[in-house]
Amino acid sequence: MYRKWISSIMALALFILLCIPGTTTFAKGKVHILKFSTEKHKYTHSEKNQTNQMDWKIGLKNYQKSARKNKKIQSQKNITGTETKTAAETSTAASTDPVTYNGSLRQGEIHYYRFVTSTDGVVDLTVTGKIYKPDALITNLDGTVTYNQGDQLPAGEYLLVVKDGNGLYTATVTGLTYSQMPDTSLPNLNVTNPATYSHRLSIYDTSFSFEGNTDAESLTFGVHGSNDFKPLPQSFVEQVFMTDNSPTYNYYGFLAKNQTGNSLYRMYEIIYPSAYRIDGNDRYEVSAYSSRALTKDPVKSVTIARGDSVIDAVTGGPLAGLDSGPILLTAPTALPVSISEEIKRIKPETAYIVGGTGSVSSGVEQEIKDLGVNTVRFDGANRFEVSAKVADYLTQTMNSHGTSQDTAFIANGSVLTDATAALSVAIEKGIPVLYVSENSIPDSIDTFIKNYPQYKKFIILGGTGTVSDSVKTKLQSYSQGITVDRISGANRFDVNVNIIKYFSLKVNTVVVGRGDNVPNKPGEVYPDVISGAPLAAKYKGPILLTLPDQLPPEIEAYLNQQRSLGNKIDQMFVQGGPGSVSDDQLIYMMEQYMQ
Repeated sequence: MYRKWISSIMALALFILLCIPGTTTFAKGKVHILKFSTEKHKYTHSEKNQTNQMDWKIGLKNYQKSARKNKKIQSQKNITGTETKTAAETSTAASTDPVTYNGSLRQGEIHYYRFVTSTDGVVDLTVTGKIYKPDALITNLDGTVTYNQGDQLPAGEYLLVVKDGNGLYTATVTGLTYSQMPDTSLPNLNVTNPATYSHRLSIYDTSFSFEGNTDAESLTFGVHGSNDFKPLPQSFVEQVFMTDNSPTYNYYGFLAKNQTGNSLYRMYEIIYPSAYRIDGNDRYEVSAYSSRALTKDPVKSVTIARGDSVIDAVTGGPLAGLDSGPILLTAPTALPVSISEEIKRIKPETAYIVGGTGSVSSGVEQEIKDLGVNTVRFDGANRFEVSAKVADYLTQTMNSHGTSQDTAFIANGSVLTDATAALSVAIEKGIPVLYVSENSIPDSIDTFIKNYPQYKKFIILGGTGTVSDSVKTKLQSYSQGITVDRISGANRFDVNVNIIKYFSLKVNTVVVGRGDNVPNKPGEVYPDVISGAPLAAKYKGPILLTLPDQLPPEIEAYLNQQRSLGNKIDQMFVQGGPGSVSDDQLIYMMEQYMQ
């Protein structure tokens, strides 16, 4: 039914929209596919909140604003004589009794308890938790000074912050003298919609309504992390709207505050499923636009490799993970304008040039230096030496940072598809990609392995027709305790799926790129997917290799399995234009695996 529908209605819509100059978006209902163009790109960077942990200062951004409003209300109440005090506020006698705070944290929540001390003291703070023990600290009201166990605490006004936990907790403060006994209660915030911390919109939704009620003295709401929260009534229905420029992962916060200043900050995640086609006039523009999608901020380093053959780009890819930077492709003898402009935008300190002057000329290197960027070149007599030198630098750098790796990928240096499918993992985890021949380990790689006995696990990418068992046997012989795994499959797409399964990658964010044979270049891969690998690494997601006009059966079967388990794609980056991955296929994937 879908195929019939797309052929009759969408074919005409796509033809009209794609033929209009400057078109950057087309839609079916709400379904939108954003395109990067040379003139303008519509994209808002989306930062996925990976854990329960949040910056505890987030709630303080609007705490002071709310405090000023409360003081104004308090002043008005004092004038009219209608103020109602809490039991804690009516007790004005100084006290040094231990104060115990009992509460329950949920995901995306921070608790703030206000108190005033009348004399200097020493922080004595203990915290216990029933499920996941939270962290706690004491801070001044604007969060500029923090106090932990054993610190001297001058007389003044403070907040006890309880954060990064889950479930019931007890926090006890002992040995302080208070001007009045602190209030240990928090306001109630009952959000009925959404019912859980994270809510996923359908691909047709363009808005969402938060609903609920509170007994708080004041309630404010806004975009998580912003300074511009708006007041809400105690019973509220607050609608938020999505646009083509909205990120995939949207975060909103509530700050509920009672009369004594105790506050509860709660964040919610609204997932807006989106697909982004990263297109350009050539592979270099695609590379530059992939970098734009990766980061809006300056980066410390970039990885530079030739774009007409990606042998060096694949083995050099893990360098991108050192500073979460992009892989930028260049022509061998001239730096493309799009890449030059991107380097100017992200202002790296260092460019890692992978390959000798025959791959990236000294002229290109000088152009990069002229942009104010230092260069580090990894060259060698062949691809194996380049691979070993990259691995050596990667290993030393990670070791010096205290993030040493004990695992290395083994890949055939003449068959790049399997290593490409694993590149996002290599970047994210800092795993070197070591090139070998089908039946032997080159001298440069042999020397590297002997120099770094820290590598106790080798993962061969591809079947025995790509890397033979004789290589596996040689790897096992280097020392006792070495393990060698093999990720193989019936074909490159099957290997791709098995890599995803081996590392238990989630499909929340995927990078889709063309994975069939490159004409007249045996073993090569299309370059656009290489440029997208750092994007997949950023979101800890997989690379999906595909055919230009349809999903390979192996990839489709895997996505169908994930869908049956309730795992959907939230964010999809499609590398290259319709000639690489057709619009028909893109929309099919959205309807099947994002809805």
